[in-house]
Amino acid sequence: AFKQVSPPLILSAAFPASPPSGVGAYYQDPKNYYTWVAQCAQFLDRLSIMAYDYHGPFSDAKLTGVNAPLYRDTD
Repeated sequence: AFKQVSPPLILSAAFPASPPSGVGAYYQDPKNYYTWVAQCAQFLDRLSIMAYDYHGPFSDAKLTGVNAPLYRDTD
């Protein structure tokens, strides 16, 4: 039996939107990765999908830069 705590605790996790590098070959397959995320979800109160970092130094996209600085660099 679990002891009730006050305030109640919430278990959450954040997952990358695509299989992260560095995981085993099995989880590099998106189907296996998303199946694992779905299995984890049943034990979580909150689940977040991190889908905000699709462009970076690794891509050819020329967007606003690393952190969209307040002042424009004229160089």
